[in-house]
Amino acid sequence: MVLSFLLLFLIIPLLLTLIVEGALAGLVLWNKKDLVTVLLAQCITNPVINMCLVLSALYLNLNNIGLMIVLEIVAVIVEGIIYQKRFSEANVWKAWLFSIVANVASVMVGLVAIQWLW
Repeated sequence: MVLSFLLLFLIIPLLLTLIVEGALAGLVLWNKKDLVTVLLAQCITNPVINMCLVLSALYLNLNNIGLMIVLEIVAVIVEGIIYQKRFSEANVWKAWLFSIVANVASVMVGLVAIQWLW
């Protein structure tokens, strides 16, 4: 039971996010350090978002798109700050644009995957 919970709500979403945002980083970022930064940022933000969504559905009976949007905006902000500080080219716009585009792409893939998994 615990293993299936971890797999469905934490591991699969994290792997999907690492694949999507890692692929985008590989396409638009020119540096291995930047790619590692993206992957590590995902390992921080993605599990937190998914745990908040699961806990809010279980204990607060909240299971709506509004909460997901708020949490994704927080993720964009946190990741944008990380990227701004860590990308080799300290281009503020590049960091924030990448954070926004990568998160939108990741959410879209996640929404499709949710439909497939359920």
